[in-house]
Amino acid sequence: MKLDVMAENRVGFRATQAGGMKTLTYSRPSADTFNIDIETDAGAKFQINLKAR
Repeated sequence: MKLDVMAENRVGFRATQAGGMKTLTYSRPSADTFNIDIETDAGAKFQINLKAR
């Protein structure tokens, strides 16, 4: 994977070859929230949301 985007509280990667994930992005939209966004090679998209306790 290669770096695709880097911004405040966000970093994203794009696959350089086929193999499961097309994109992978980490973001921190608020102080107590962390998100992981994934797009598969097949085009399915999903988000994992994590919160501080």
